[in-house]
Amino acid sequence: LPAPHVVIPDGRIDIPEQLQGRWRTTHVYPALSSLFKGRLQIGAFVLEEPEFTVAVPRLTDSATPAPPPNGGTATLKHQVQKALAQIAAVLPDVTVEIRNGRIRTEGHLPTPVHLDGFDLDLQLLPESLRIDLRCHSNMWETLHLSGSLHPDTLHGKFQLDLAKFNPTILDEQLPVSPLQWKINTLNFNATANLQGLDDATGTIQAHIPDLRLQRGRGNIHVAEIQLMTTLAYSPQEGLQVDLKELHAEQPPLHLSGQAIINPSAPLFKIELMGRHLTIDPLRKASMTLAGDDETVEGIFDVLRGGSVPWIRFTTRGQHFEDMGVFRNMTINGVVDNGKLFIPGAELDLTRVSGTADISHGILKGSNLRAAYDETTGADGRLWLDLDQDEDVPFFLEIDV
Repeated sequence: LPAPHVVIPDGRIDIPEQLQGRWRTTHVYPALSSLFKGRLQIGAFVLEEPEFTVAVPRLTDSATPAPPPNGGTATLKHQVQKALAQIAAVLPDVTVEIRNGRIRTEGHLPTPVHLDGFDLDLQLLPESLRIDLRCHSNMWETLHLSGSLHPDTLHGKFQLDLAKFNPTILDEQLPVSPLQWKINTLNFNATANLQGLDDATGTIQAHIPDLRLQRGRGNIHVAEIQLMTTLAYSPQEGLQVDLKELHAEQPPLHLSGQAIINPSAPLFKIELMGRHLTIDPLRKASMTLAGDDETVEGIFDVLRGGSVPWIRFTTRGQHFEDMGVFRNMTINGVVDNGKLFIPGAELDLTRVSGTADISHGILKGSNLRAAYDETTGADGRLWLDLDQDEDVPFFLEIDV
């Protein structure tokens, strides 16, 4: 038998300049356990086919959120717990359902957001807040968010699945940059595990069928990108991002690595490892991303071609900007069948193979094999200062 409930037709809400809405019917169900005890308590709300319009105000300097006060996550945790307690006080042990809803935005957004087929199941239980949300939009094909959160400890788990998301719309919200990008669609999956707000872990997986980057006349086209990362945060260790895999089919790209952002240490570090790379597309990508960076230009002025079976890039410092200082960067790798140009001596070496290390602005090569015109050499060593603007000191020794 259907549960006893009250049906309220044609509901409306109107908050001037903020929110307008209407819905076909509202079903209000009592909590059966309370009825058996002779008390009336709401157990569930079901909103059918609601349509809401949300007004987005213009963001001004006065509307910009203030930075959190000293106290960090402890203050934020208290605010979240207080908000959840207020909701629980108004709607204790209540389930809120929205079926086939529609949400529209209007106002100061370059592109209005449309949400259709909006289905929400929200359970406000004493020991857990549980959510299951599904919808589609003009920004994505399908979205599914599910999870639970303990209102007192803030321990919880969440999962987000996003199919055929079009991030190009977000580009309109970002400051104008010399580096332009275009992604027509991507598939995205993320998970989060919270042990309060002081300890969190998560994963991110993404599939990008087509990425295009452009800076001036330089452009890059990367196809079939697969990304998998894990994340961990704690106040003591900061944020650690482990890039488990970044794979692209064209041009062939295989990367892994790690990033650490820990202001309290302080430590800022990025490490990337690559396999089976080709210097020509690597050079083109680096020059497009870096623009007129003299360091990048200097490296690829020396290294002009070949393949890289493996490479490791590391940069670190006590401040974020330290990672952009050339002498804080370390590059280790192997070059096969490469092309090497030595400034100053104006030497063009071909068929270069061997190991290369760049540290503190110095390029060191060992176990080198190379050719110069019709002359070939082996068991060579190279020392080259890349951090010089004009005269570039170098040392080359090779058996011919």
